[in-house]
Amino acid sequence: MSCELEPNVTIGAPKYNAQYWQFSEALANNTNCSESTYLRPDAAGSIVPWPYALAWLLIHAPLVLIRVTRWQKVQVLSLVLAAISMGWSVEAYLSTQRRPEEVLVWTPLTIILDVGAVIQLAYLIVENVKERMTQGEKARRFVTIWQAFEALMVGMFRPQEFQLQSSASIIGPKRTDDSKSSADHVETIIEGDVEDQSKGKATSSDPVSRGKAFIVILSLLFFVGLVALQIIGLVFAISGLSSRNELKSVWCSPMFESFAIDIVDGNCRTQPVTSSASKGIGCIELSGDKQAGWIVGTVAVLTFSLMLEFTDLLILTFVESHTKWRGVKMKRPWCTMFCGIAILIFYVIYGLLESSRLPSGMTEVVWVFRKDPSLTFETACRGTITPAGVRGSMMGWTDGFLANWGRVYFG
Repeated sequence: MSCELEPNVTIGAPKYNAQYWQFSEALANNTNCSESTYLRPDAAGSIVPWPYALAWLLIHAPLVLIRVTRWQKVQVLSLVLAAISMGWSVEAYLSTQRRPEEVLVWTPLTIILDVGAVIQLAYLIVENVKERMTQGEKARRFVTIWQAFEALMVGMFRPQEFQLQSSASIIGPKRTDDSKSSADHVETIIEGDVEDQSKGKATSSDPVSRGKAFIVILSLLFFVGLVALQIIGLVFAISGLSSRNELKSVWCSPMFESFAIDIVDGNCRTQPVTSSASKGIGCIELSGDKQAGWIVGTVAVLTFSLMLEFTDLLILTFVESHTKWRGVKMKRPWCTMFCGIAILIFYVIYGLLESSRLPSGMTEVVWVFRKDPSLTFETACRGTITPAGVRGSMMGWTDGFLANWGRVYFG
């Protein structure tokens, strides 16, 4: 061992009553530990493993392209993914209790994609209704988004009232000789698919119309829920800024088992060994610089995300539906689309790098000090630790993500 520590330096926790000089004979033997093994983050010490992030990216990337061109085809899928994101974030919040040291698990950065998706659904379905309300000689020349939304809701919840009053409240005063044509026009206002209209007369209580109204309601509820989760995450991240310099991270390795009480790394720093929160493995406590950086990043990214979401609301509200650029309709939530995909790409790259390297300041070669309480002698050996890899990252993240399952998960 190249480190020349003072003989009276304490090794391990005070309860072991061990000092460096007691291991001098064992160190002189220069014994190697068992074969090299990994050093992985303990519970909640890892971000979403990069294979999970990659799978999420491969789902969302083509979905974004479809949302630009043929958004009607992915309405249900968009809602399903939004529901999964909400459940994912709620589970992370409950398991970690939004503690600053576990920010890697609960930070809700990827929600932005689903926020854009659900608000796009609501706006474009209502916009479709608005366009149909302005069609025909007897229709209004100008209809607001709110009027179109009101017509959609009336058609779902009060179809009889809508059918009787539609000519007066939406189309305007009706003439006796035009009553039939006006009623026919109103009946097709809510119908979302032009092809279905050719198969027969659509009414305001048509199942397709009700389905579209139901999608709008779900989209708005998901929008409120997702934004609320973002705001909750932002509030807890801001509150965690004050303690970011005090954060610690816990890393574990099978090499730290078998009565290991301390390690000394290549920088001659001692790290007492403790038991893992997830049981059955020894751990050491390192700097929480990564968690501190993610606390700051969460505040910045969530603030920026909320600004982008508001910008997309303005785009969807004020950009005309027929506005195009190089043949692409511009009435889309572009900001959340691009930002959401960029965040997922970042997760994949960052996760891949983190799983393939040791934590900052840690060396591959370490000395492991062991003391068996039932024996009168101490041992020490030189070991080699390797990065966590995908498996280690998955264990660290999952232990934190499912911590509130208790014995159901940990056994």
